[in-house]
Amino acid sequence: MAKHKKPRNGVSDIAKHLFVRSAAHEAKKRRKHICPIFRPKSAMEPELIGTGVFFAVGNMRFVLTAAHIFGAAGVGHQELHIPNYRTGKLTELLGTYVRSKPDDGEDKNDLNDVGVVLLEKSLAAQIEDDSFVKLSSVDVDDTGNFQRPYLAMGYPWRVSPKADRRSRVVTALDRSYAANLLGHERLVKLGVRPDTHFLLQYAKRHAHTEFGQEITAPDPDGMSGGPLWRVEPFAEQGQKSCLVGIILKWFRLQGGLLVVRLPVVLAAIEQLCPDLANLIPRTRTLAIEVTTPPLTP
Repeated sequence: MAKHKKPRNGVSDIAKHLFVRSAAHEAKKRRKHICPIFRPKSAMEPELIGTGVFFAVGNMRFVLTAAHIFGAAGVGHQELHIPNYRTGKLTELLGTYVRSKPDDGEDKNDLNDVGVVLLEKSLAAQIEDDSFVKLSSVDVDDTGNFQRPYLAMGYPWRVSPKADRRSRVVTALDRSYAANLLGHERLVKLGVRPDTHFLLQYAKRHAHTEFGQEITAPDPDGMSGGPLWRVEPFAEQGQKSCLVGIILKWFRLQGGLLVVRLPVVLAAIEQLCPDLANLIPRTRTLAIEVTTPPLTP
């Protein structure tokens, strides 16, 4: 007996298409806020290791990322590079590096995985000011809206060409992925709290382009440290996306990207730069109490 196809919900299809198109439009606008991060694989060959987010608080300029990109805790960060804003040539990511610190000293147990670089002024001056995400574009009270699409951005290393060995010019390819958040029960299984993290659905198969074409999405390795935006497709005016978190890692079995909420990252910035405390917005949805120094060089 032939199986009858389930009737399509026209309203749902239209809404889904609108969500995807809105997310794609926001990704194009927000592309300027991210950069690929490289580390030396050999003397002549840099390796794409993750993604960074340009971020501004007051007159300070930062790169936000995931702590594991810095290398093993306690041994000093690896020499990291980002492309020069104008020439594309790799330049050292100069600044003060700090990372979250797991209680037991094991990197694998640091599910906050926060990495922050306070940029040296000479390097910050080379980057266009509008590349830095401003506090007006963040939402520190988002605890997960399951009716809204969220947009992850970064540089999957499997689809990015390697840096030219001689010229040191890089051409990394960014990717964006829009989806809904997964339920809190999956977060609990990972050992994290729903008030500190999100889990964004990441289905490699049966993904779609903004034009509706079905594709297989690339492995998201390399997107660690990238931004998570909440998209507001129906906003008639004003900004249609807000930065709500930083991508940490891909949990294949759970089918999602683990994301740390932005208030946890801002707490790290506040400890690194106490003078900025009066500028950093306070969240009403998460109690952050620093009882021991959570940061380490």
